[in-house]
Amino acid sequence: MISLYSAKTTDFSRNGIVLNEWLSFEVTQSLNGEYTFKGEYPVTGNTKYLSLSENGILRAPTPEGLQAFRIYSVEKGIESIVVEGYHVFYDLHGNNIRNFSTVGNGDTVIKNLLRSAENSHPFTGSSDIESSHQFSFKDTARNPIHALLNGKHCVTY
Repeated sequence: MISLYSAKTTDFSRNGIVLNEWLSFEVTQSLNGEYTFKGEYPVTGNTKYLSLSENGILRAPTPEGLQAFRIYSVEKGIESIVVEGYHVFYDLHGNNIRNFSTVGNGDTVIKNLLRSAENSHPFTGSSDIESSHQFSFKDTARNPIHALLNGKHCVTY
């Protein structure tokens, strides 16, 4: 079941607007890379498609359970619309961290990194990586996504 929520939703314990009429949808996740939703929804038979708009949030089934995706594209065709979204984790993209350094296991690194973001956010993180790491960068701003998923400091392996 795929549900639609308003752009500012942070509590997904309720169903939102249930959208059962998808013609097709696919969730794609690449290791240490993009996590996306793409689906085709009919424009005939009901008016729910009118609620699908950029910045709205879809909660869709994935191998990890239901996950939230922020809509970034809605393209209308004659009989259907194509909706695309990134995992809401990517909302952290514009939230930079500067001159960061910590030592600890994966859980400690993620928690300290997220606490160091310039702007407050609703995200939390955890890791089952038990080995200790030095994790630091200086003189450059990085968003948490880049810091977690790229380079020698990747803590998602």
